Amino acid sequence: TGFLWISSWKGGIILFDPINYKVLKIYKTTNSKIPVDNIYSIYIDDENNLWLGTYLKGIVKFNLKNQNFEYFDQTNSSIGNNIVYKIVKYKGDKLFLVTPSSFDLFDTKNKTFISYSYTNNSGISHLNVQDIFVENDTSVWIGTEYGLNRFNPETKKFYHYFTKHGLPSNNIRAIIKDNFSYLWVATNKGLCRFNPYTSESYIYTTEDGLQGNDFNIYS
Repeated sequence: TGFLWISSWKGGIILFDPINYKVLKIYKTTNSKIPVDNIYSIYIDDENNLWLGTYLKGIVKFNLKNQNFEYFDQTNSSIGNNIVYKIVKYKGDKLFLVTPSSFDLFDTKNKTFISYSYTNNSGISHLNVQDIFVENDTSVWIGTEYGLNRFNPETKKFYHYFTKHGLPSNNIRAIIKDNFSYLWVATNKGLCRFNPYTSESYIYTTEDGLQGNDFNIYS
């Protein structure tokens, strides 16, 4: 349709027409059945459902066809945390969720969760997950406050990368892949072009023209 869905803090979700610069509708707890007004992220699935990462209500499904909301938090599911910062598609009906204390694999069809956290000895390098990038079905990159992780969901194994492997910092803020198969890893001490096959890295800092070395999460 060309419209945008916008998440907000204390303002629910907003349907916006960027062509005519017009707000079409606002869904808040005061005028709809949305269970929370503090929304971190939005993901739209293939069936045109909205999935909302929220503050204290876990993940919320918004069925646009019938205008119904359904939430999954720790009162009615095995989700790892009631705060969901980011939602990333994995494969099929499965989503990865970034929370303050874990990352979860959510099967939206069966409504089940698998929670991976530092405290349950899953193998992840740190409890604070800051970003996720799905490269393919067997390679999911996870940036944490201490270390870059490559996770294979099929074997459930983690592989760790730190400064000793060429990263400028162990504090990984954001991850993305370019068309040449390099990972670009943003940290609090610069930007790194990382070859996941050879572990070769090249670091960019303010000396190379960056405005700053300290990147924000998801930047």
